[in-house]
Amino acid sequence: MGEVGRFPEWVEAIVFDLDGTLVETELLKARSYAKVAQELHECVPEDRLRLLQSDSDCQKTIRDVQSEREEILHPIVAPATISEGQKCADRAMKVFLTNLGATSEYIARKLVDELEIEPLLRPAMERFGEEEPWKALYKLRKEMYYDTFATEKNLYESRYFSKQYLLADSSHFHG
Repeated sequence: MGEVGRFPEWVEAIVFDLDGTLVETELLKARSYAKVAQELHECVPEDRLRLLQSDSDCQKTIRDVQSEREEILHPIVAPATISEGQKCADRAMKVFLTNLGATSEYIARKLVDELEIEPLLRPAMERFGEEEPWKALYKLRKEMYYDTFATEKNLYESRYFSKQYLLADSSHFHG
C-alpha cells in the first residue's frame, strides 16, 4: 500500500471539472439560453438569418429591427407591453431553472418543445449541419455563453466565496 496522499504509478493525470464548483455557472447558462430564445423571436426573417448563419452582408442589428417595430407599432401598442421575445426569454429561464441539474440534451430538447422554436432553429440546423433542433439550440447557446456571458467579469461576479476560502485554507493539508 502506498503513502497517504500519493497516487499509484499508473495515474498519469487528474482532471478537475470545476464548472459549478468555484463559479456558479448555471445562472449564466440559463441567461444564455434566455438570450438566444429572445433573439430568435425578435429578429425579422432576414436578421434571423444573419444571427443564425453569420451573414456579414446583412447590416441590420436587432436593435434596428426593434426600433423599426416600435415606430410602426407605437400608436397601437402601449410602451409597457412585453415583447414576445422577452416572454420567450422568461419562459426559457423558468424551464432551465426548473430542470437544473438535467443533462444539456434534456434541457435543450425541453426548451425546443416548450418554447415551440423548432421552425426558428431551421437556419441554425443548416448552419451547424445538425438534423435535430435541440443540437442547433445547444450550439447557439454555447456560442452565446462564451461570447457574451462567460466573460472574466461575469465569472468573477458569479464565484462561490465559501469554496474559495476552503481552497485557500486547504494549504495546511499539503504543507
